[in-house]
Amino acid sequence: MKKILFSIAFTLACFIASSQIIVSGDITTNTTWTNNNIYILNGWVYVKAGATLTIEPGTIIKGDFVAKGALIIERDADIIANGTPEQPIVFTSQKAVGLRSYGDWGGVIICGRASVNAPANAGNGTAAGEAIIEGGVGSIYGGGATPDDNDNSGILRYVRVEFGGIPFQPNSEINGLTLGGVGRGTTIENVQVSFSGDDAIEWFGGTVNCKNLIAYRNWDDDFDTDFGYRGNVQFAMSMRDPAVADQSGSNGFESDNDASGTGNIPITRAKFSNVTIIGPLVNSATPNSNYKRGAHLRRNTQTSIFNSVIAGYSVGLLVDGTTTHANAMNGDLRFKNCVLAAMSDTLATASAVNPNNITGTFNISDWFGNIAYGNVLHNTTSELLFANTQVASPQLTLLDGSPLMSGASFDDSYLTDSFFTPVAYRGAFGTDNWTACWAEWDPQNNPYNGAINNAVTASIQVNGASTVCEGESMEMEVMTNATNPTINWSNGGNTEVITVAAPATVYVTVTNAAGCSVQTDAFTASVFPTPTVTITAVGPTSFCTGSSVVLNSSATSGNLWSNDDTSNSITVSESGNYSLTYTDENGCTAQSNSIEINVSDAPAPTIATNGATTFCEGESVVLNASTSETYQWSLNGVAVQNATSQTWTATAGGAYSVTVTNTDQCDGVGTSSLVFVVVNPTPTAGFDFDFTYNGYTYEFNNNSTGATSYAWNFGDGSTSTEANPSHTFGTGGTHVVTLTAINGQCEDVIEITLTGVAVEENEIAENLSLYPNPTTGNAVVSMALNGSNNVSVNVFELTGKMVYTTYRPNSFGTQTIELPASELSAGVYLVQVQVGTTSQMIKLVVNK
Repeated sequence: MKKILFSIAFTLACFIASSQIIVSGDITTNTTWTNNNIYILNGWVYVKAGATLTIEPGTIIKGDFVAKGALIIERDADIIANGTPEQPIVFTSQKAVGLRSYGDWGGVIICGRASVNAPANAGNGTAAGEAIIEGGVGSIYGGGATPDDNDNSGILRYVRVEFGGIPFQPNSEINGLTLGGVGRGTTIENVQVSFSGDDAIEWFGGTVNCKNLIAYRNWDDDFDTDFGYRGNVQFAMSMRDPAVADQSGSNGFESDNDASGTGNIPITRAKFSNVTIIGPLVNSATPNSNYKRGAHLRRNTQTSIFNSVIAGYSVGLLVDGTTTHANAMNGDLRFKNCVLAAMSDTLATASAVNPNNITGTFNISDWFGNIAYGNVLHNTTSELLFANTQVASPQLTLLDGSPLMSGASFDDSYLTDSFFTPVAYRGAFGTDNWTACWAEWDPQNNPYNGAINNAVTASIQVNGASTVCEGESMEMEVMTNATNPTINWSNGGNTEVITVAAPATVYVTVTNAAGCSVQTDAFTASVFPTPTVTITAVGPTSFCTGSSVVLNSSATSGNLWSNDDTSNSITVSESGNYSLTYTDENGCTAQSNSIEINVSDAPAPTIATNGATTFCEGESVVLNASTSETYQWSLNGVAVQNATSQTWTATAGGAYSVTVTNTDQCDGVGTSSLVFVVVNPTPTAGFDFDFTYNGYTYEFNNNSTGATSYAWNFGDGSTSTEANPSHTFGTGGTHVVTLTAINGQCEDVIEITLTGVAVEENEIAENLSLYPNPTTGNAVVSMALNGSNNVSVNVFELTGKMVYTTYRPNSFGTQTIELPASELSAGVYLVQVQVGTTSQMIKLVVNK
């Protein structure tokens, strides 16, 4: 009988829609758990043969911590827990935030009819090929005499199991996830087991294949295989808490054929590829002493590991026992293209006193190091370049340059199954983090008080017109339900609102705090067609006074001529440059070509330029002669060879002119006025400096070449135009001194960073004062000396130039030193008072 209770909470007059359903006993008919409820497992809850339990994405199931609730899917029953990255299904502790711990409840158990190697047991009534599942729940797994290796127990996808795992009795525990005789027709993908009080996942026989598994901070072993498990596992990670381990010895991998190491068939022959095991030594030099090995392969197992990384255990790989050694030597047990890192002892056999790691004919060092196997050793985890190996927030993706980015191989016959996805990298991750969105690294503080839904919605909104003229911009804003999201526009922007110059096509990816992302459809910033306009002259553009020419626009409306006329054509009888701006019906504008009109009785040729005639070396200007029949360009009065076109590109400095001829004298003949082109050399800036400690003054030595003037910026608000200035800094620390070397409009800039700039701020005498300050006349420095000493007073401009100095040797007692401030210009000065070898700076303000 299934027992269902409802708990409904009220606050004042408002109904709060949070309900809990307590479940106990047997589920015998098809049942659906919905994500608008929280389900409490009160004791052992069995899904019986013929029944299917369907759990909606986002549903929370809590184990009763008093009754040690557990969910058992029996043979011929199904569980359909098909979560999503945004809505994972979560099995967790019923305890409140901050009180949850290992073994608060039982865990999840799935039993199937696939092959197991258990012999018949008259004591408990099981036949050969079937057994009672560990944990005391009494359920039978395995297919007996007629196993079905394709048996289907349902789906576990995007599921988290937290704070489960209880030791029912020694060697009979409920793990976080227990799989007994589960067939390969079952789907297990993206499953995280965290804070289990025993193993994270244990496979008792069966053939089920699994992908994307997470074992996080569990108590005993991470991945435990026995009783003839022959499935495939790819992409799995383990992260261990250095302080927590089981007294029986905690391992990353643990694999047996059975508890006695018999030859019962089917032999345990699991195949793991692309697994990353992060052991306790990665995050602690002195972890719990119960930690043992990264991989413990024993008791006649034939489990094989490929393309994987094991780091941070006292022993990296232990191949244990003569039967297991034989499996390794004859190639039934394989360990290939794997990486061991940061181990106290990388390899071991069963004998701890065997210094050569040799048992009989098996030498583990030679076997592991066989060049054909492609295994690699690293001294430290840092060499592997994981993104983050911290226990609290692991991200085991690889950084650029990681040696794990290559080296994987899927050529071995054990990996030909289409289940395996060939990748180049070793370990569970390349650069993509498949744990994002659905995994949880802090379940202790997750309130778990309602359906989980981390789905991100996002769309692009245009603020303003959605179509603009070419070259104009439009404002786009991402609209999302995520709080404080990470935003990545396809054009590189990362703010909610961006400005985009049209035309452009953009999309945006939004990621929330849980790591869930969504990418919007691409949005095109459309533009109106770019208009064009052309001016044509009906007749010659150079003519004698009294004539005219008609200029026509190619546009029938929207014209604005340079003489403010708005008609389609204008009649011109005066010299000048004529152009127009055209505006179309969309408000987009275009600039026409320019037409030069020359009106003269016998106009001399003219030269127009397309830019500045003073420029730096390497630049040029185009000289354009007025329209004539022949042209000859000259530089400094000398004809330039082959310079006979209407235009000439000037690259050298000098006086340019053009001489033209025309058949009709009215069209202009003769030589133009001179156009002077100035080419300034580009200077090279450079300087060094000397430091006078006594005055804390920097003497800057200008090494620039080709410059006619200089601009200094000392980085403390002070500047100078002197060639070789001196400067005393008012504040210490780091200052960037910039020198700009100038030659006309050409310049070069150099920066030197002064670190540890010295200024003297010590109190050097009692009752040291400077008064009056500010002053319009002279000023007085007053102090009291306890002993005889030399006294000097120096006055500096802010540029560092000394404008006054005085010296008193062997002075004692009260000193009064008058400064001739009345002779100084108005401004701010630095007064350096030096007694013996120590000095102090005081700012003096002089007003006029």
